[in-house]
Amino acid sequence: MIHFRQYQHAENLFEGDFLLVRDFLIMLNNPTYSVGWWDCKITGSSDVAHLSEFGLWFEDNQLIAVAWTEDSCLGTGLLCVKNDKRFLIAEMVDYAQKHLHDKGRLSLLVPDLDKEYQDAVAKAGFVLTQERDTESIIVISQNKLNYSLPEGFHVTSMADNYNAVQYERIMRRGFTEDRDERVLPLSEISNIDRKFKRPFVNLDLQIAITAPDNSFAAFCGIWHTKESPMVCIEPVVTDPTYQKRGLGKAVVYETLSRCAKLGATSAVVYSSIQFYFNIGFRPNSTSTWWKKALHDFENSSS
Repeated sequence: MIHFRQYQHAENLFEGDFLLVRDFLIMLNNPTYSVGWWDCKITGSSDVAHLSEFGLWFEDNQLIAVAWTEDSCLGTGLLCVKNDKRFLIAEMVDYAQKHLHDKGRLSLLVPDLDKEYQDAVAKAGFVLTQERDTESIIVISQNKLNYSLPEGFHVTSMADNYNAVQYERIMRRGFTEDRDERVLPLSEISNIDRKFKRPFVNLDLQIAITAPDNSFAAFCGIWHTKESPMVCIEPVVTDPTYQKRGLGKAVVYETLSRCAKLGATSAVVYSSIQFYFNIGFRPNSTSTWWKKALHDFENSSS
């Protein structure tokens, strides 16, 4: 018999339902819904209020389907169900509309080859957008992970050289236009500590390349679990000052090499930028965001 309940998180976020969903994703071994993404995104934020809106479906006490957000906030949705339980899709779409929206707006990420899922969201009034996510994969054994570093640059890890200040600096410089030097408040250091110093994060695999002044010049985060042969890469960044020197390739290859020694056979990254294709990743599948303004549809039908 199938029954449903909402996600419950204990005071320790990394117990209970967190582990239940984690084991479910490991069992599925589907790169579109990788366990690494779950580990990275779902509990990487201090805001956990949205977790109670996740939906869980069970059959005979076995988890068979999950509805959760794409990131650490409401407004986006991912619906994951076992292949032999796909009759639940319409019910899951309905649940997402009621519980995963943000102020009446919701986007669902639907694999482009999943016609049944596409039909369900279209029937529910969602509209196809031009926003797509590409899932790219590298088979580690089929690629030579050779790299070289410029003189004065060195490989380190967050295990050997944990530095929240340098991590924040390279993230900010690599992903924003902010190049200013700043003193990092203790609250931001605590948030970074929460991201790294928690279960299922192997600091030996969080790799940085240091510049001659010991600042982080490149960084690669990776999410590895011994129960899964696939790792998830997130994030990869190079300081703009040091781009075009092969540091991005080097930091990714070093990370993949370390994962391979632990049994990983492939890696997934949710990106289609040319950099990844240049170093051996290949597009595996695409998914498209379908959007719906729930209030608009409700008003138009009333």
